[in-house]
Amino acid sequence: MSPQHALSADARRARERALWAVAAAAVLVHLVARVWLLREGRLFACEDDPYRAYLAHLLATGHRVPGASYWLLGQLGLLGALEWAGVPTLMAGPLLSSASIVALTVGLVELVRGAVPADLRSGASAAIVILVAASPLTLLLGASALPEAVATALVVGAFAAWVRQMGGGGRWLLVAAGLTLACATWVRYAAWPAALAFPPLVYAAGRARREGRGRAAHDLLLALPAWYGPVAWLVFQGMVHRSPFGFALALDFAARVASGGGPSPVRVLESRVDAIVGWMPVTLVWALLAVWLERGRLRAHARVALVVWCLALPSLMEIAVGVELGTFPARFAYPLEIALVPLAAVAIASAVSRPRGGLVAIAVAGLTTVQVALGPWRPADMLDASSARAAWLLSRGAFERELRTGKLLVERITPRPPYGWAAIGVARGEWGRTLFGTRLADGWHFVDTTRDDEVGRVLPRDLPEYLADADVRAMWLVTPGARAEAHAAWPDAEVTVVGRGVLVARPASR
Repeated sequence: MSPQHALSADARRARERALWAVAAAAVLVHLVARVWLLREGRLFACEDDPYRAYLAHLLATGHRVPGASYWLLGQLGLLGALEWAGVPTLMAGPLLSSASIVALTVGLVELVRGAVPADLRSGASAAIVILVAASPLTLLLGASALPEAVATALVVGAFAAWVRQMGGGGRWLLVAAGLTLACATWVRYAAWPAALAFPPLVYAAGRARREGRGRAAHDLLLALPAWYGPVAWLVFQGMVHRSPFGFALALDFAARVASGGGPSPVRVLESRVDAIVGWMPVTLVWALLAVWLERGRLRAHARVALVVWCLALPSLMEIAVGVELGTFPARFAYPLEIALVPLAAVAIASAVSRPRGGLVAIAVAGLTTVQVALGPWRPADMLDASSARAAWLLSRGAFERELRTGKLLVERITPRPPYGWAAIGVARGEWGRTLFGTRLADGWHFVDTTRDDEVGRVLPRDLPEYLADADVRAMWLVTPGARAEAHAAWPDAEVTVVGRGVLVARPASR
């Protein structure tokens, strides 16, 4: 921008204040949408939500965790700690994720303030708040028990510390960044590429700044704690499961079963593109505009480019490996959106600082409203949405009369993993009064969460006697076969329909 067309300092500050006003409005819209989701009972973004909360409960209470050989324990341990501290299981996930979103926003602001030129810092910081608040994925992940918000916040915090160190901060920030990345590797495997690449990146960045080899090597050693996380996980696997790399085989098998085939980078790339276009179009457009608007001083944005690459690295590696689980795959693109946010913030700040920046501010406000509105109206990615709805009703005391003081039998449906049933247990929170049963060809298989093994197999003809002995007062069922056998056991039962499921209440006379 030529000097004769540059804004005065007062005009620039006025534009930046307007942008911060838009940011405050975006946060308000986000909070209103969050309250609406809460009132509607939308605490689960996908089937993984209640299942992870269930696993966290097992971990917190010392029970055996199914698939423990490959479940990372970081976020599950935090959820379990919140439950141990008295937070209801249903709310532990949203509480942890919401706190992570706040930390993520603070980390992004700190990161962009250290990465962009001084004349764009205030505007870019406001734009960060706008873009995060307006993200539909931020809205849904922040109200869930999924690990993406926690892992992304940790990775962003680590690179924010590194950027501050490059800007003149103490070298202890490299140690802090490395340890933060190590923690992230215990939350999501996607953080491993960033952690493993961090020390070499620190060395390369030092050499690029014309530091001597000795000083750059010293920085590399300070960044090595990033490797502690993966190494500690391998040691843990070897000690507990007797195979340092057995978890990788288990993950590959689970992904193959879920996807119905072998590794496919093309399939994962298509999934990421669909998520970017469908979930984060505003962020993508602003990121592309940044390259155009700041094309005259690209060298000044070298740190922004480095940050974008570092934050996108885990997702790029996922694409290269070509393996992912199929449950709500859009959430796996969240790190890509966050990687684009600093670049998009540069575009917004740059555009607002130009003579027609007022129009840009209006456009930002409009796009913010449109994009954030997409989140609440999108249906949750649930295979068993009826169980999620019933769970919400149960948490609000809707079935107290039917349950009384007895146990609730919850049907676990196939194919596995049968996530939907966990929503009922999470919402009820009374695990000792909840019994899970899977109806198979050879009869019912029951599991009691207060025990570490299967309770036993019951034939349909023996079901009435078993229900009476177990003091089951109600059943939540979602398959026709289970409903038919429940009717045969309790012919005069009271039935409440919720979606495709039914709550069958035991007659009071029994």
